[in-house]
Amino acid sequence: MQSQKLELEGKKLNPPIFIVGCGRSGTSLLAKILGNHKNIYWIENETHFFRDIKPKVYSVCNYYEKQRDFEKLALSVLTIFQEGIWNTYSDIKNGNFSTEIIQKYNEIKKINESGKLDNKTDVFNLCVNFLTIRKNKTRWLEKSPGHIRTVSQILKAYPQAKIITVYRDPRAVYCSWKYSDFFKDSAMKNIIVFIFIWTIAVKIGKSLSKELPTQYHQLQYEDLITDPEKNIKAICGFINESYEPAMLENIEVLNSSFKIDNQKTGICKDLTTTKKWKELLTAGEITFIDLLTKKYRTMFNYSDSGLKLSVSRLFQLILLILKAAFQLLFITMSKFKSKYRFYMEQLLYEFKKT
Repeated sequence: MQSQKLELEGKKLNPPIFIVGCGRSGTSLLAKILGNHKNIYWIENETHFFRDIKPKVYSVCNYYEKQRDFEKLALSVLTIFQEGIWNTYSDIKNGNFSTEIIQKYNEIKKINESGKLDNKTDVFNLCVNFLTIRKNKTRWLEKSPGHIRTVSQILKAYPQAKIITVYRDPRAVYCSWKYSDFFKDSAMKNIIVFIFIWTIAVKIGKSLSKELPTQYHQLQYEDLITDPEKNIKAICGFINESYEPAMLENIEVLNSSFKIDNQKTGICKDLTTTKKWKELLTAGEITFIDLLTKKYRTMFNYSDSGLKLSVSRLFQLILLILKAAFQLLFITMSKFKSKYRFYMEQLLYEFKKT
């Protein structure tokens, strides 16, 4: 993957910002805040573009890339930016692009750089640079938590990119995953899967802080909502942008399970909302997360729950582990057989590229 130009029609852009980490940790909140900055264009939908195993819609993008059909590839990327990745597969596969998307593409076609495309990363870069300049911004921001596992790929395309991670108490994160409609019938609700993803995110973040001291910044969700101005000022210093009070205005209030209170705006500074997991999770779930995340929780001063491992709780814990293990086995088998078969197709595609 070659380094991408951050320039279009003679207008230069500043290095992009990528918000990564573990989902349901406050990454969306941070993206909304930074997206309020006068200089930052935020791609409001997660793209998952740099992930090693990409969502299904990218199997179509790969096909267009192989066919060197850069028109449909650009239309696909613009659709992903505007509508996301989860409900656009059929439209992109069948070439059903909205009038608005086609209009944007026609504007892009007028730019000389549109004739210098070689792969889907070139197309991604052209589209996001175009949208950034079209909005009179000087840099862009992308938020896909899963990108934390492929920061190296991001840096190949954007060597000067700024990487930001938000961390949150793992019990609060799991509580959000468990009660989220987004993860309904998903492997993400499996507690073993969750602990693995959260732990990997922390381990990678620890490495990135050493490897990229000037390009990587991390903060804790609890600190962000307790003192948003202080933490956003620190981030603005990190990305070399001036702090703007307006960044903290018109932000939806979100609680620990990410349900929106439409009657309020601004950031809720009540830390009791971060402790709802104590009421909503079972003793077995809390104990299991306590035991398996202790090493990395201490890095952020997330203390143990204080629950004593009684005989009844030990029994609950054993049942939870057995249930989670069987559930994970069932999910893995069913996903490989049907809905997530495209994962293997994507792996084969990446293998053939090498």
